[in-house]
Amino acid sequence: MNKSVLALALLVATPVLANEEVERTIDYRQSVYTVVGKQMGTLAGMARGRIDYNQPAAQLAADTIAQLALVAPHTFSDESVGVDGTDALVAYQTDRADFDTVMEEFQATSATLALALDDADEFPRREFGAMAQTCKGCHDQFKAD
Repeated sequence: MNKSVLALALLVATPVLANEEVERTIDYRQSVYTVVGKQMGTLAGMARGRIDYNQPAAQLAADTIAQLALVAPHTFSDESVGVDGTDALVAYQTDRADFDTVMEEFQATSATLALALDDADEFPRREFGAMAQTCKGCHDQFKAD
């Protein structure tokens, strides 16, 4: 293949590849948060008494969230926020220190909830509330509604 044709092909393909990577990042992030949301629904139902407390189910939900909280910060890239098809705000970039702090709080509060559920006879509402407040704080600052 002619070098100039190859160079032109690479030049044309690079934005397409970059766009595909951004789309994969957005899809991955949305998948992570879909699972977190489903698990939060289970826990919120138990916290509100709409679902009977079931320790193994609550433990699984909390453990899942705690594990995904470790993944969550890595599902953001500068190119994947503030674009059509995502609710992630550019505040992620402009307030990066605050975002990092919120992610650390999410990790800490979700781990605390998971530990509080170990063999718990009743639902640990206080720990759940702390984690839910962390989630709300992130949504308020970094997610479009």
